[in-house]
Amino acid sequence: MLVSVDKYTTSFTDLGVTITGGKTDPPICYKISAFDLDANESEHSFPPRCVTSNEIGKEVIKDDDNLSNFSFYLHDAFPNPFNPTTMVKYSIGEKGFVSLRVLDVLGNVVAKLVEEEKPAGEYSVSFNASNLPSGIYFYSITSGKFTATKKLILLK
Repeated sequence: MLVSVDKYTTSFTDLGVTITGGKTDPPICYKISAFDLDANESEHSFPPRCVTSNEIGKEVIKDDDNLSNFSFYLHDAFPNPFNPTTMVKYSIGEKGFVSLRVLDVLGNVVAKLVEEEKPAGEYSVSFNASNLPSGIYFYSITSGKFTATKKLILLK
């Protein structure tokens, strides 16, 4: 949590780090999560965000050629179990064709969520299973040499 920003000191209380004046080496990296009113915590952001002292207090926008902070990752769907929609988040580390599909337990494709070229970055897509019966499904991503599969549970 950013406590104070001025021209001399910036404090991140949850990290126990203070930057005074000048340069930070290495950059400070952090993940973010949120709590709802019932104290349920969300997934942490991925990949971590990194800043240096000269970027603090400024909006940092990176172009497609400067996205080396991204890596390949398939997040857990949320909510899961779900009825009838869930959100699938994923990160890709480099520009390439992305295939994100939902399969039944027999390996049949029941939905194609993404089938296109994407630049490096973080993405999310909603999956609506209102036309499917309750049961166990899998969502699988392929991009370049990266492949990952995770389980979904649809409870109606």
